[in-house]
Formats: sequence, C-alpha cells, structure tokens
Amino acid sequence: MKKYNVLVIILSILIMTALANLIGFIIGLIVGKEGLYILWMILATFCAWSFYPVYMNPLLILFAKRTMKKHSEEEGFGKPYTYTNKNTGTCGCVLAIDESSGRVAYVSALNPFQFQMCHANDLTDLQSSYIKGPFGGTRYVYFTFCYKNKRIKIPTFTSRNMFSVGSSLVQDGLAKGQKICDMISRLQKPPV
Repeated sequence: MKKYNVLVIILSILIMTALANLIGFIIGLIVGKEGLYILWMILATFCAWSFYPVYMNPLLILFAKRTMKKHSEEEGFGKPYTYTNKNTGTCGCVLAIDESSGRVAYVSALNPFQFQMCHANDLTDLQSSYIKGPFGGTRYVYFTFCYKNKRIKIPTFTSRNMFSVGSSLVQDGLAKGQKICDMISRLQKPPV
C-alpha cells in the first residue's frame, strides 16, 4: 500500500506557497511600505511551510474520505468499520474494514485519489504499539501491519507533549489499535 504520491505533495506545496505569497503581498499593500513586499512574502511563505502538516493534512483528508466513500460503495462494502486518522503532524489516512467480505481498504492523505484494497489474509504481523520516550512516556501510539513485505504504521494517538504510557489517552490509543488488529485477525481465514 502506497502512502505517498510525490505529485500530490509537490502540488500541495506549490499551492500553499502561492497562497502564502499572495497573502504576504496583500499584507505588504496594507502596510504600505514600499520595498517590504518581498519581506512579507518570505515571512508568509516561511510560516506556511512551518505549519504545512497542520493545514494540509485536514484539507487532504477530505479528499481521502471522498475517495474512500466513492470507491467503497462501488466495491460493494456493506457497512464497513471506518477509521480516520487526521492527527496533525502525521500522514493522515482512512482505513475501512468490511466484515462481510474480509476486505480492507486504505486511502492516504498524501495519496488521496488512490483507493487501495486487499483481503485481510494478505495482511501479516498485526500489532498495536508505541514509540518509547523518556521516563516511561510516549508521543506516538500506532497499529501496524505488513502488506507485501512493506510495513504500514497508522497512528492512533500523537502529541507534541510526552504522555505517560499509563495515561488514559495513550491507553485509549493502544486499545483502538488493538481493536482494529483484532477485527482484521478475526477476518483472516486459516490457509487450507
């Protein structure tokens, strides 16, 4: 499953840079100091690039949700369990699990127009875990699986601050990841 599309990333950076330059130019016009247009444009572009995941992830996840809805209806998903990761600072995604057919669909925010689908039997090494931080804390909780020897990590909890592993937020993230892993494991049929 492909998480990134270089064309989407470059296009979103170009659009964001153009909008930032336009905003910087307008601010320069409002301030009225001649020669400061370029300074305002550089400042606006720097701010836009600094907050790229904060602004672009929610925008691109809207396209990913629309792609998931359209294609899951075409593929005949009944009532799928859908998990949407739209945490800032992470690659957002939409994951849908159709319990009636055992199919799993995935759309990444950085590849929002590609609907990717496989069967639960194609997924291996399902687990929910976290990246350890100092003093028994973490900022990143995820569930992971392997598809065609490629590991896919989908965050269930991210934060800029360190949280204790025993905190309710981290435990909720681990439980959410484990629920998804258990659901996929239930759909896997033993080889005949």
